[in-house]
Amino acid sequence: MYSPVCVLWYLLYIAHSNGSKTKVFIHTDKVIQTIPDRFLSVTIDTALIQANWATLNFSFPKIQRLAEGLAPCYLRVGGSSADFLQFNPGVQREKNMKRSGDEYLKFRPYKKRNIPFEDTLEIQKLKNFTMSGKQWDELNHFVEVVGWDLIFDLNGLLRQDGLWLPDNAKLLMDYTSQKGYKIAGWELGNEPDAWTNIGYRITASQHANDYRLLHTILNQYSQWKNSTVIGPSTTGSRPSFNYLKNFLDAGGPDIVSHTTFHHYYGHGPDMTVAKFMDPKLLDSLKHQIKLAQGLAPYPKYGKVWLGETSSAWGGGAAGLSDRYVAGFMWLDKLGVSASLGIEVVIRQDFYGNNYGLIDPTTLDPNPDLWSSFLFKILVGKSVLNVTIDDKSGNVRMYAHCTNTK
Repeated sequence: MYSPVCVLWYLLYIAHSNGSKTKVFIHTDKVIQTIPDRFLSVTIDTALIQANWATLNFSFPKIQRLAEGLAPCYLRVGGSSADFLQFNPGVQREKNMKRSGDEYLKFRPYKKRNIPFEDTLEIQKLKNFTMSGKQWDELNHFVEVVGWDLIFDLNGLLRQDGLWLPDNAKLLMDYTSQKGYKIAGWELGNEPDAWTNIGYRITASQHANDYRLLHTILNQYSQWKNSTVIGPSTTGSRPSFNYLKNFLDAGGPDIVSHTTFHHYYGHGPDMTVAKFMDPKLLDSLKHQIKLAQGLAPYPKYGKVWLGETSSAWGGGAAGLSDRYVAGFMWLDKLGVSASLGIEVVIRQDFYGNNYGLIDPTTLDPNPDLWSSFLFKILVGKSVLNVTIDDKSGNVRMYAHCTNTK
């Protein structure tokens, strides 16, 4: 039996309103989907480890309180820099210190990479770097304090002769096991369909073999034999779904616990206020979700996750992704995803860049964090069907039973 009280969220674009009436029908006779407690989850970009957390202080009470408001949720630590991270528990870290290439010599035959990339900022970011034991400790202590569950993205570009080299992943797992840290899930590599952009050609079939090896390694640890493994975290571009298909064909239903892809509505510098409220642009998400679900149909496969998502890639749109207008996209994404059966939506980013839920300078909440808080407090697990007689797409409504916790 579910609650008779429904929570409604509506997105009405005043700029398009002509005073006409819109009829909304909420069908309370049947629950069409059910979402878990961790449906709304968040990321922290691996680049923050490279920056030694920048201004993010995990022990700061304000940060902890804001994070606790989103619990329970997954914290996925990943991103482009994940494929350049190596773990060394003994290395020392100082704030904003320059990384020396010498510290990587012990990880032979791993090489530093000269990355042909158009964006000079990306060239600076996509370099080998080390995560220290202290940084890993800080991250794990934080998620324990605030009630989050950590999913960590391992470096998929540590390779030799076409094969993934798991030695550094095993070093991290050994350290984690000794410390008794609870890792909710693992991922291997970030957006592998785009690795060609940084000079690597690794087929989807090869990457499926990488995941098989990851499963073999996880099975060596009692606490991770049945661990959640997500992937392949493709970009969401049109060609990426061919990569996703080939990955799933090669790996089969058990290669990952949940198939993931990434979704953004556009490139940050190209975004405008109008695009944040463009029904056609918002509807692009539905198409991509249905494509992914068609390739990994439930229950043969685990339910699809949005493994990383926000308004615009490239750090978001300055002055837009961190403003009120971004809420139209964010709430619509949550509504669409829940109604179509996406199990988890992982928001990029809890902290940092223009799309962060927290301002990296002031550490104050951005508007989307307040929307996320309200979602966690008010919106229940049971999703109801809503039909609207408006064909323009300018009025968008979703209904759940209310959260009774």
